[in-house]
Amino acid sequence: MRGIFKSALVGIFAAFVITAPVVAQTPDLVPAKRLVLSENTDLTGGDIASIFDTTLEACERACLSNARCESFTFNSKNGSCFPKNGAGDPAVYEGAYSGYVIPAEAGTEDRAKIRRVELAFLADWEFASVTQQADGLANAHITNGYSAADHFAAAQNAEANGDIVTASRFVGAALNVTDSSADWAEYARLLLLAGSTPSDAQRNYLDQSYLASVNAYLRADNKAEQHTILVTMGDALERIDRGRDTVAALRLAQSLQPRDDTLAALNDAMGKYGFRIVDNVVESDSARFSMAIENVPSENPRTGRITALSVIAYLRKQRASLRVGT
Repeated sequence: MRGIFKSALVGIFAAFVITAPVVAQTPDLVPAKRLVLSENTDLTGGDIASIFDTTLEACERACLSNARCESFTFNSKNGSCFPKNGAGDPAVYEGAYSGYVIPAEAGTEDRAKIRRVELAFLADWEFASVTQQADGLANAHITNGYSAADHFAAAQNAEANGDIVTASRFVGAALNVTDSSADWAEYARLLLLAGSTPSDAQRNYLDQSYLASVNAYLRADNKAEQHTILVTMGDALERIDRGRDTVAALRLAQSLQPRDDTLAALNDAMGKYGFRIVDNVVESDSARFSMAIENVPSENPRTGRITALSVIAYLRKQRASLRVGT
């Protein structure tokens, strides 16, 4: 009898384990660790593992997933990987890539989650690409042992000489060191400028500018900076044919810190994307005219009033007689 009862309990427990819902963990918005890479560089000593017949990307993942790993060296000539702890000084080694692990600052992820809620006009699926951009930055822009200040100086020089693409690459390399909201914002600005010139890579620059602006906003911690980032984000969104999201970005910027130039940009965007006429009535005998407009929905109730104010401001600018089709 006891055996039957025990078997029944085991069966019930097994069924519970099988049928219990699995709670999916929300992915980090900001990578918990990032890498700073140097090429043709070996880090001597400190090996905690040896991995063979692998790739640079797999070597990076092996280090980032190991709590003891502080750095690594990957030999591209034979595909060998050496995660390290307490490695020695770097030395020149042709064909080797070495990287150091930098943890994200405390509180960065919590702040990013708050900022994410504010960006309610963006879809959840977009944030995988945002995080992927941050994850891939070390490989996209190798820092090569130079300081962030060195890279920023090189970026300023490149921009002064009209080489915007190279300037963006130097800022990307500096970002691996700093991961700051201000530097992400500068990266987004330069990519937006790079996307202003027709080229085969134009759309990619614009897409990357948009993603960089979101990365900047997720890390931002003051309203003035958030506002500026949202203006860049709005510009990038408009350039990638997302005008209605441009309106939402500018609305949010105005709700955080009103600025006259942004209000003018919002008025312009509202005129192009923000509302449409759904009904109008003209009473000729009394010279009365009424119009009903449909607004882009605002997820933030604080910004809803901006729509009506923007329409009024737009109409007040019209000094000529009413023209059909405008």
